[in-house]
Amino acid sequence: MLFPKYNLLDNVFIVNLIAFCLFFLISIVFKLVWKEKVTISARRAFSKSNKRRINIPYFFLVLLSNLFLFFIFLTLSAGDHGSPYGTAFVVLFFLFIYFVFLFQADKQQNESKTDGVKMNNLDTSSKKDSSANNSTSSSTSDDPEQKDAKTDTPKKKKKQANLFYTLVLEFIENVKNLKKNQPIILISIIFGSIFCSFFPLIMIENACYDPFDSGFTSTKVTRRYMESSCKTGKPCHVYLTVSDDLRTKIIVIFHTNTPFDEKPSVKYGEVNDDGYPNQVQGESYEIKYDRERYIHYVSIINLLPGTEYKFIAGEYGETDNWSDEKKFRTTHNSTSDGDIKFVVGADTNVVEETNIMTKMMATFDPDFAAIGGDIALTNGNPYCYRKWDKWLSNWEEFAINNNRLIPILPVIGNHEVKTGYRVTDEPKTTYAPFYFPFFQKNSEIKKDPFDQKSYQINRISDEIAFAALDSHHIYTEEEQTSFINEEFPKLQDDGVEYLLPIYHIPAYPSDKEYSVEKSTRVRTAWAELFDKHNIKFVFEGHSHMLKKTKPLRGGKVAEDGNGIIFMGDGAWGRLRDRRDLSVKRWYEDVVKSKQHVWIVNINDTGMKAEARGDEGEVLTSVTS
Repeated sequence: MLFPKYNLLDNVFIVNLIAFCLFFLISIVFKLVWKEKVTISARRAFSKSNKRRINIPYFFLVLLSNLFLFFIFLTLSAGDHGSPYGTAFVVLFFLFIYFVFLFQADKQQNESKTDGVKMNNLDTSSKKDSSANNSTSSSTSDDPEQKDAKTDTPKKKKKQANLFYTLVLEFIENVKNLKKNQPIILISIIFGSIFCSFFPLIMIENACYDPFDSGFTSTKVTRRYMESSCKTGKPCHVYLTVSDDLRTKIIVIFHTNTPFDEKPSVKYGEVNDDGYPNQVQGESYEIKYDRERYIHYVSIINLLPGTEYKFIAGEYGETDNWSDEKKFRTTHNSTSDGDIKFVVGADTNVVEETNIMTKMMATFDPDFAAIGGDIALTNGNPYCYRKWDKWLSNWEEFAINNNRLIPILPVIGNHEVKTGYRVTDEPKTTYAPFYFPFFQKNSEIKKDPFDQKSYQINRISDEIAFAALDSHHIYTEEEQTSFINEEFPKLQDDGVEYLLPIYHIPAYPSDKEYSVEKSTRVRTAWAELFDKHNIKFVFEGHSHMLKKTKPLRGGKVAEDGNGIIFMGDGAWGRLRDRRDLSVKRWYEDVVKSKQHVWIVNINDTGMKAEARGDEGEVLTSVTS
């Protein structure tokens, strides 16, 4: 499909900018090559005295016509993100503008040459008359009126072409009167018009453009010549996700570019075992994009708490093409058995700043990392799988400690879905094409990963549980109210002391205004519920800032300190300065424009959360 429904309208400005630049360049080339045969304007664009002098009015006309085409194209493509009729109109309009301008100019040049011939004939006739009657010539040569009459040349008639039908008639007339040296130019202009109208569209077909930080761009054409992220042979992108209970369960995910005849499988054992005494099978799911991609999920259960394991992944029954050996670790049953350490952040992307931060956090040897949304920032674009490949490759390289992979606890954000916030009934397969198939989050693996919900409970230990919520991206806040009211009391009755909600859009933003609609929506739906269930700490993202609120209760600062501390707000990757930080808002305790992640350690004496910068320095902290 030449005009992808998703991406073309978002990139229409880029399309026309590329088209204009190419046509501008081709126009200059035409002018250099055929400067003796064609005059684009009534006045020569290149004079003998200065062959590099460009006729500004001509190129200004190119610019104006292209801007006009931009708005026409935008209008015609608005309905379905790229109508072929709109592009056909662009081509025809290009042809019409340049042909009329070309041939009208040539006609004016011919008229100028004809006037020169008439003037030469008039001069010859005048000389003959002067030889026949010298006395008359002598007597009249000093007469100003007669001198002007003899030397006066016919005035060039300026044709009024401000009416559309006049231009059309002249265009048809000029086409009929083509000279012998003009067909090649006609062909060249036609080719140039078609090339500049269609080539940029073809080049950005199925485009992935990152308007944020990374500048990562790929198209269907460029991806054909990119080296495959998943080469034939060993699995690629081997990573872990936090299951519903990290004490005894883990989910291994890996990708291949060819299907398996048998089930995907993981061989594993404790690090001191000989070989891999255990083997478990899983499920596979195919993603169909430019190239084949198969994602395999293996859920390992009945593990021992607080134990380190080694594993390899591949196809059941095969002896070759297994992944390299990696390790994973389960959490302790209880904080009394040992410390539980984890990382919380959001808004990662694929920029170098993210890699530095990920490498830093891995040195703290966390049990897992919770990423509060906006992971690869692909906006639900199904053609951005190469950007996800880059993100996963970075995670494999940097989120590792002593060959032990750090599991991901994923949370959905606005840049995981197409429109950012749930405003359509479009199915999840096209609305959020990567989030669900790339992250299975429950030990009961779904054959169709889109059957998962975007909110869940992740049990970490007897005392710790995460509640990953969806801040209006797939499900509305109100749709999760019953989930919160049902699950939170159950967990607390089961001994959970640290029940930690995490979601993307901040209830108490550090960048935009407090009254912004999206944050107001979250506060209205959940703040009272968090108060009701005696939540102590909440993690948020989205703002690309460092934030720690004062203890809040009932929408006010809790003077006795018995309130909820909201921590955030993203900035695992790059920062975005959007406000003056010299004046704090009423709910803010700490707010900084600093890249960071939260390093959290919980043991039997309490919790300590430290916001650490890219060099590991402590920026602020929370204790309980």
